[in-house]
Amino acid sequence: MDQEHNLKKTRRLNLILSTLRDINKLIVTRKSKHELIKGICNILVEKREYFNAWIGLLDDSQELIMTAQAGLGEKFNLIRSRIEEKEFTRCIRQTIESPEVFHVVDPVVECSDCILAENYFGRGAMAVRLAHNDNNYGFLVLSMSKELSLDETEKTIVKEIADDVAFGLYRFELEKSQKEAQTDTLTNLINRRGLETKMELERIRAKQNSSP
Repeated sequence: MDQEHNLKKTRRLNLILSTLRDINKLIVTRKSKHELIKGICNILVEKREYFNAWIGLLDDSQELIMTAQAGLGEKFNLIRSRIEEKEFTRCIRQTIESPEVFHVVDPVVECSDCILAENYFGRGAMAVRLAHNDNNYGFLVLSMSKELSLDETEKTIVKEIADDVAFGLYRFELEKSQKEAQTDTLTNLINRRGLETKMELERIRAKQNSSP
């Protein structure tokens, strides 16, 4: 029994490490926000064995600007249409207002306002905000086993994944700011804002290159 438990524990740890490595690789290699969040969703379903994963990116006025999903297929169009109308479900409302991981043990009972709830019979769910510094980018929603939705370690993993994704989105914004930075017309040098952005990007790249 102990051997079986240890094998399961080792397998889970290896999956966690593999997932985090793949996500960090995506952050470095993907050239657009959509490529990044779509890749993240695919990894989470394939590597973490979630039933489905979906991400919504919002602007400052909480307008939906981009989505990606894995494991839901055409069913996702239903929830996306509602979010486009700012008809946020309870889990999304609470998620975008809090840095904590929001978890649901029985979505069928607890999430009567979600049109996807009937597909979550016998499952649990987690949702978490995507935020870096003072920037709120949107949210990540995951469907998983009930057992996993109650696991505090899994909550920590989901929070770490969300933080990594938000960091990747922040990196895209920095790169965009660098491209948009104006040079001084008299000296032809990058202005202060552009220089600060460039230094921040270099710091991020150095940190990513030093990661395993």
